[in-house]
Amino acid sequence: MNNQEQHLAAARFLALLRPIQRDLENHSRRMVFDRRDFEDALQNAVLRAFRAFDRYHDDASFRAWMFKILTNEIFAINRKRGRVAQFEIAV
Repeated sequence: MNNQEQHLAAARFLALLRPIQRDLENHSRRMVFDRRDFEDALQNAVLRAFRAFDRYHDDASFRAWMFKILTNEIFAINRKRGRVAQFEIAV
């Protein structure tokens, strides 16, 4: 991917992210056990999604895709802090 393609992909990613950014933030605030971690969870999820954006398909819901990535990141942070949600199975 050349620089122009990367720039266009980044602009497209941000255009899809902006309308749901507040919803993602609220989701993160509600799901993270330690309030200080919600920003880290959100930032990590956005970074992971951006890195994987070339695998995102236009026929899929960007919102659902982002929420899944964010939820997985939240679970990882909660596990790291030693807390597991009741609906998440500890292995």
